[in-house]
Amino acid sequence: MHILKDIFGLNKKQRVVPVKTLGDKGLKLSQYLSPAAIIVKKGEVPKDEAIEILVKNLCNINRIDDMPVVLEKIMEREKLETTFLDNEVAIPHARYEGVKGIKAVLGIFPAGVREEQSDKLPAQFIFLFLSPVDAFTQHLQLLTRIAFVFQDAKLKDRMLTASEPDTIYRLLQGKEGVSA
Repeated sequence: MHILKDIFGLNKKQRVVPVKTLGDKGLKLSQYLSPAAIIVKKGEVPKDEAIEILVKNLCNINRIDDMPVVLEKIMEREKLETTFLDNEVAIPHARYEGVKGIKAVLGIFPAGVREEQSDKLPAQFIFLFLSPVDAFTQHLQLLTRIAFVFQDAKLKDRMLTASEPDTIYRLLQGKEGVSA
């Protein structure tokens, strides 16, 4: 339980529901994205700047007015424990009362986004999302799905060489067996 509290911000009043959405079943990342939700940023970008770019895009495409509050929530969560993983993927996320349904964006950073004072590989893929406060199960399912999809090295290589969000979105749909 302590691990869930640290990683996912679980409090004692919330019940953990087993996550059934593993592998190719259940929700699809592409259902939360569109080409407009995908940003490709060449060159080195500091972590805080990368997160801010993605939060601005998320708020813009989802018409969320309080971008500073969203950014603060994401950064608060990032301070608890980093969401930068060892596989060149980062999953900054927060639960936020101002959204109905999960809202997500994807950043592709070919040069990588390095986390200060870390020996982890720089993140080339940052999947940032918000979920409603009461959508804990979906929040966990999405984290699980992101981890599953982004373990595919061939997909990651193809996404890195693609420079257009439309192409990246189609690659993701193809991985998930979703037709355009």
